Amino acid sequence: MKKIIIFLTLIVFLAVFFLSKSNKTQKDSSDLLTQKTVAAKNDTTSNVTNENRNIASAPKADESGKKEEDLIDHLRSIGAGEWKFIRSPNGRIMSVSGGKVSGVGHNKESALNFAKTIAPYFQVAPSQIAARNDGKDFSQTAYTKIYRFEQKINDYKIHGSGITLMTKTQDSTAFMITTDLKEVKGLSFQAATATKAEDFKSVILNEFSQYKTIIKLTEPKPVIWADSDPAELAWVFVVETWNPKFNMTRVLVGADSGKILIKEKMSFN
Repeated sequence: MKKIIIFLTLIVFLAVFFLSKSNKTQKDSSDLLTQKTVAAKNDTTSNVTNENRNIASAPKADESGKKEEDLIDHLRSIGAGEWKFIRSPNGRIMSVSGGKVSGVGHNKESALNFAKTIAPYFQVAPSQIAARNDGKDFSQTAYTKIYRFEQKINDYKIHGSGITLMTKTQDSTAFMITTDLKEVKGLSFQAATATKAEDFKSVILNEFSQYKTIIKLTEPKPVIWADSDPAELAWVFVVETWNPKFNMTRVLVGADSGKILIKEKMSFN
């Protein structure tokens, strides 16, 4: 009987021992699984953070991060002299002069490349700088060669916008930049196919109703009016009036808004 009690006690002891060991193994496995899960989560969070960081640091398609104020530093890095700004009443740079950059005026191609290089400092993509085809793209004297470029998007001209480079005839050195480049915001091209110039002649007739008027379309397709946010396409007309003297006025009518955007006198009373 005593032997049986001892045997049973031994069995119970062994059962308790192995059960305790099994529970410890399960706990260790559970802890290990938890650690791996946490590590994986941290790794995923790290990847997401890195991805977001990469997105945040990557330049957007229409932004270079360059500013007008940085243009002086850029010109100093590639040329000599002390460059200075002249600003327009609205605060935009309208001319830069006082220094010199060699080789710019060698030919139209070199001048265009230089204009494209500095365009981002005015929040304008290099692809928007284009050669003019109106015969006013280039002029030359014994001392100066002048290159003029316009601004376009999808082959639509931006009204009143361009950049001019003045270079020395003798050595092709650029010594002055004048510009009225414009940043274009929120433009839609839907009106390019949805409207026609004829749709807006009544707007002009109403504006000049007190005069004898002749209306002429000067552009075969709309231009971009970038002096508003959002920008819009606009039809360009020349209005001839007698009041009683002859006058000519350039009138832009918004293809989206149907409103007269600007009236520019082309002659005086």
